[in-house]
Amino acid sequence: MGLALDGAVHAVPAASVSGRPVESLDGARRPTEVTVEVSDATLVSDDPTAVTALWDRGAWASAAQAVGVAQRLLDLTVAYVAEREQFGRPVGANQAVKHHCSNVAIAVEFARPIVQAAAWSLANGRAPEGTTHRE
Repeated sequence: MGLALDGAVHAVPAASVSGRPVESLDGARRPTEVTVEVSDATLVSDDPTAVTALWDRGAWASAAQAVGVAQRLLDLTVAYVAEREQFGRPVGANQAVKHHCSNVAIAVEFARPIVQAAAWSLANGRAPEGTTHRE
């Protein structure tokens, strides 16, 4: 699935997608300029509601991935600071290190239910009770 510049949703075969790398200062990501050949035959919908739904699902998927990555990085960090020793004791025994790990853990725990509520909203077509939702 893809979104054309005119706001329509198209299902295109991989053969009609091409890309070229774009320079970036961020070595962690490889931005790509993507070109897609679309036609009336590939059109799935030009209904603005479908387009909005596609964007909402993409935003939710990105948020869910970010929460998962943050949790994994926290787990790896906690394991590392428990194992790594400096001056004869684990680095994680230092209060400042504990505080940083705790701050990340709190952020992940605050983000997780937000992502879960977004998934519920997408699955049920409405916001959970007691929350706000854009129309």
